[in-house]
Amino acid sequence: MTVTDREGLASLKSLPDEKIRSVLIVETDPLLADSIAQTVNQASETINVATAQTEAQCLAQIKDSEFDCVLLDLDLLSTNGSELIALIKDSRPHIPLVAMTSEPALAVRAIEGGATGFFLKSMDLAALRLLPQSMRNAVELARMRESLPVHAAKLHESAEDLRCALEDSPLAMIDLAPGGKVLHANGAALSLLGYGNDELLGAHIEDIAPETGRGRIADCLTQSQSGAAPSVEATFLTKQGGQLTVHVRAAAIRCPGHGIVKTRLFVSDMTGMKQIEEQLVQAQKMASIGELTAGVVHDFNNMLATIVLASQMINMEIPNDSMLRRQAQSIQSSAESGAHLASQLLSFARAARSESKTVELNSVINDIVNLLSLSIGDSVSIEFNLEPNIKHILADRNQVAQIILNLALNARDAMPNGGTLSFSTENVSMTDRERCQKLGIQTGDYVRIAVSDTGVGIDKGALGKIFEPVFTTKDANGGTGLGLLVVRRIVERHNGGIEVSSELGKGARFSIYMPSSREREQFESDEPSLESLCGSERILVVDDKDGVRESVSQMLALWGYEVVNANDGASAIELYRQRKDDIDAVLMDLRMPGMDGIETHGRLKQIDDSVLVVLTSGYGNEQLVAKATKQGVAGFIKKPYKMEQLLSLLRELLDKRNPSDGASAKLLASQPATSSRFGTTDADS
Repeated sequence: MTVTDREGLASLKSLPDEKIRSVLIVETDPLLADSIAQTVNQASETINVATAQTEAQCLAQIKDSEFDCVLLDLDLLSTNGSELIALIKDSRPHIPLVAMTSEPALAVRAIEGGATGFFLKSMDLAALRLLPQSMRNAVELARMRESLPVHAAKLHESAEDLRCALEDSPLAMIDLAPGGKVLHANGAALSLLGYGNDELLGAHIEDIAPETGRGRIADCLTQSQSGAAPSVEATFLTKQGGQLTVHVRAAAIRCPGHGIVKTRLFVSDMTGMKQIEEQLVQAQKMASIGELTAGVVHDFNNMLATIVLASQMINMEIPNDSMLRRQAQSIQSSAESGAHLASQLLSFARAARSESKTVELNSVINDIVNLLSLSIGDSVSIEFNLEPNIKHILADRNQVAQIILNLALNARDAMPNGGTLSFSTENVSMTDRERCQKLGIQTGDYVRIAVSDTGVGIDKGALGKIFEPVFTTKDANGGTGLGLLVVRRIVERHNGGIEVSSELGKGARFSIYMPSSREREQFESDEPSLESLCGSERILVVDDKDGVRESVSQMLALWGYEVVNANDGASAIELYRQRKDDIDAVLMDLRMPGMDGIETHGRLKQIDDSVLVVLTSGYGNEQLVAKATKQGVAGFIKKPYKMEQLLSLLRELLDKRNPSDGASAKLLASQPATSSRFGTTDADS
């Protein structure tokens, strides 16, 4: 006797017997029916067995009772077994049904007619012990078939979820056939490359990757076939012909029995990141240039300090009507202009602390134009339309200068063949709420600064992107993409607004709106007369630059002070230790080799906690000045300075410390000041 079933379920794990509670045996032979029942009960005593000898009894019991399985003997039926199977299925569509027959042909027809399984009988009744297994297999198969639509629906739902996740993923994905043709690209990939739906289907990967990137992509695909997940940086072409720097990771997708069916590329756009990296490198270069500029300015200011002081002292010795006096005044004026230029360079070369004061914009524009006069070139003419009675604004002067500088440089670069660069200022009252909302400002009184050029202009597509951090219309050697971003952020920081108008070939106009202020710009008060700044105290002058040290010492001696000199921190400390009771103040350079001014001051305080120290420097680093002030330095003056500035500071600090000395200063002021009356002493003497 052979036992089999349609689906080959004999190899599967059978259902527990407790899941088969009742069985109907349809058998016309009572003895055989009894043998089958005994076989079933021997397999499981918990199964209730019912029997039917005719087709009518079978249908009646199926109608009236619930059975977990029907065992149907086809050999002894008086009617066609297929008809009875159909009737049973009409009544109970999902009931498991095992057809028992000795003829394989009848078994096949029974399966085709709807039977769940079959059992091939033989003359050996002992073979009936295999019948329960066939019964269990039929029940399991029937229940699997019943649950199949549910599982299929869940599988379809999972597949749809996965498809949506891949399609809607922000990560671009491209599926390639083994030959390199595109099978599918998700929405992110299409958006990245600028293609519409299905436009990439059938295209080859070489159509996307330019010639320079094909080797890298090919290597990546080859490595993925070995089970690795390689990644590479490459260049992809967009539909419009643009180039994107992308990071590509490849993963081979395998199907059991079929090997690699496709390779999925995961593509990340690195273009923006690369531009940011380039901007970072550029920013680091600018920071290095800023530090270099600061060092150059420091040395330059040291030289200017000598020139300014020397020219002032020369002026004092030359008669007013002498031609030499005019020449000396010209030297002093040029040195002071150089100092102003150096100060501007220093403010642009380094990050400075923001400090809002009242600012007159016309003077800022004039300063910037003077600063750029050489770099703008002769091919660009400059026009001014500045409101004479322009209102002041409350702002950081250096940051306002940065705005005008950036706009002026952009305008210059937009006119490679020359043109006109225009600056204008105007007092305006902004009352249109809709326009103010568009500019991001409140209604009220403003000052408008406009910078215009007659250059190449900006197209409409680029006009909306010019304030983005990495956007530039210049080539790789022409721009950083940060200039206009800086302009916008400074304007917004000052509660202002900016608008741009431009057309290709017709130039561009940038209009800046800054809230006006009722306050006026604060200027330095009138300088005191030099005669009121005389003194008799002893000053220790410490500077590593011989020219500066000598000029300062001679100037102080000229105005009544006794001077001792030191050319470095160590000499100053030793000299002060020896003569601290005779030294009233120390004038010391901030930046000196070996031991700087701050360290020297700290060592001097160890000798005398009340030491009065004034630091001076051509660098003027705010952090160092703040550190020195916190440490107890009495004052700071920036090189180059005029005689009256230094004398005024010293006189103020000395009088605060010793008020009674003011009378002596006034007495000295009434006497003629001559260079021969006072002398200087070096640390070596």
